[in-house]
Amino acid sequence: MGMKRRILIIAFLVGAFLKGYAQLNASTVTQKFNAFNAAFPKVKLHLSFNQNKFFPGDTVFFKTYFLTEELTEVAGKQLIEFNLLDSHGRIKLHFLFSVNDGIGYNQFSIPDTLQAGIYLATAHSSWMKNFDPALIFKKEILIVRKNTVEPGLLTEVSAIPEGGHLISGVPNRISIITHRPGVVVQIIDAGGIEIGRNITDRSGTASIIFTPAASTTYFARALGNSEQVPLPVTERDGFGLLLSFSDQYNPEKISFSYPPNSALRNQDNMFILSCRGKIYHTATFRQDEQSFVELQLPQDNIPEGISHISVLSNAGELLASRDFYRQGAVPIEAKLNTNKDHFQTREKVRLEIYLATSDGQPVQGEFSISALNSALFDLERESSLTDDLTIFPREGKKFWIDRSDPNWLTSLDNFLIAATEDIPWKDILSRETKTPKFQFT
Repeated sequence: MGMKRRILIIAFLVGAFLKGYAQLNASTVTQKFNAFNAAFPKVKLHLSFNQNKFFPGDTVFFKTYFLTEELTEVAGKQLIEFNLLDSHGRIKLHFLFSVNDGIGYNQFSIPDTLQAGIYLATAHSSWMKNFDPALIFKKEILIVRKNTVEPGLLTEVSAIPEGGHLISGVPNRISIITHRPGVVVQIIDAGGIEIGRNITDRSGTASIIFTPAASTTYFARALGNSEQVPLPVTERDGFGLLLSFSDQYNPEKISFSYPPNSALRNQDNMFILSCRGKIYHTATFRQDEQSFVELQLPQDNIPEGISHISVLSNAGELLASRDFYRQGAVPIEAKLNTNKDHFQTREKVRLEIYLATSDGQPVQGEFSISALNSALFDLERESSLTDDLTIFPREGKKFWIDRSDPNWLTSLDNFLIAATEDIPWKDILSRETKTPKFQFT
């Protein structure tokens, strides 16, 4: 009799646990999201170097920005750990430096003993060790010696489905990145049959939409290249999403779909739109017998930069997610005037700097300026500081925004599909209260 009671009690507790998740609603999700972000506020660390190519013995100057997720300065004096690693991951230089109220300036010398090659500069605070290591600051630095050959463009191919899963029976958009423009890319099945193709743009990205079949393996490859990259395993049941855009590019609507015979069509799902640590929009929906569900995205009050879409099941499980970029309403324009066109070594230069919004309003803030020799550095392939802070979700990205390209926003979206950073909903919705292991120092 006692054993039966224990079994019944355990069954009741499990049922209550599941029932709690079934009652997930927008208010509960927002409350838990805000509480988690209050306990684990994200930060962004960015180092702006005077250049990215050096000789052994050169001095490297850099300015540091240590910011909250809302891009405001982290208050107080904070210690940052810096490492310079070689291609084998060995630390060649290590030191600590400080920033004060989010801003810092420092320098270091490239050791004379370093061989030519690509080195990785990394930086993080103690607090950042509470999060995914992929979020620490990373930047490649090229060290050259006389007559050394610089590395060429990357040649690897990557292919990621929108939303993070390859779902059978529904349309899937595949982002393909080759880092090379004008390359014909294909989706093929295990038998080598072509499913779809496209040509990479000036940034080396492309996308292909197709409907996978169940129990079928697919690959992406560049035409003429024997190497092929496997797509994720095709899932028989799951949740697919497709984002569509208006003529002004800003995302306009999003469609959701389960496979035709999915038992999950009759369950409620929650759509969440968040940006810079805040939830801006939620909606609950179910598919039922419809071919797909389409939701209109809000167009107002969302900040410029990266926004994130999450879709949760009624049990709090993350079904799909993706990052996307939203343009600002009033972009910044910069003008730089000098007192003359040519200068001698170490000659003083007078600069007049004009920063304003497109409607002529002056801009106040922190800025960085670098002066480089155009004969030695590829200035056209450097992202702006604003792009680094507001667009790229992770440091160390290998993507350059070319705004002279009329399709630059499409290229960026293809990149962001592959670079999406999931929100830790499992931890956010957990009943256990977590405390940070590392503190601000």
